[in-house]
Amino acid sequence: MRRFNEKHASVVALAVDVWRRPYSFLGDSPEGRGRIRNTTWHESLIDYTDGTETSALRFERSLNALGARNDVTFDFDVKTHWQPVESQRAQLWASRFGKAELFMDRLGMAHFTQKRSASDRQTLLACASEIGLDADALDAFLRTDELNDEVWRSYGETIREMGIGSIPLFLFSLEPNGGPFRDNAGRTFAHGGSGSADDFLEVFEAAWAAAKGERES
Repeated sequence: MRRFNEKHASVVALAVDVWRRPYSFLGDSPEGRGRIRNTTWHESLIDYTDGTETSALRFERSLNALGARNDVTFDFDVKTHWQPVESQRAQLWASRFGKAELFMDRLGMAHFTQKRSASDRQTLLACASEIGLDADALDAFLRTDELNDEVWRSYGETIREMGIGSIPLFLFSLEPNGGPFRDNAGRTFAHGGSGSADDFLEVFEAAWAAAKGERES
């Protein structure tokens, strides 16, 4: 975004309104309902790769090599849950206060580098407090069933209706409520995977070219 805005400073400014959609590789299958899968990230990577310790360790070395570029070291012994309903409810709750991205940044750092699992409520409460949200209010919210059905519905829709089989998936729309997860208005520009700054700059340039074409037609 910075590179795009520097390049087009005299013409246009790019701003992104981010909305995260709850996703699980298991979809809304009943496998994870009502219980925590007591596996570590490392054990999950064994399943995610080819079922061998060797491949999981190779994946971890590769990921830590990428993380080292930003002084990040991942801890693969953290407890994971493939249907993290409570943490995704917390993210939706944080969005009510305009702090969803701050919350997810803090939660991601805690989970992936500090071995403070996003599946543990105390981690959620601590991360909320660390970014200035009311941890007691979040705790009270999590003790209810609010947004529980919404998360499970999203699990099913993203798998069956949207056909999403891998994450992260970034969908950008020129319309305020565009894209398949909102009003489906306007054209959508997609990028699958984490990607580099160059990758995202290419997406933004394509969106800008389309916007200029619409204005000129």
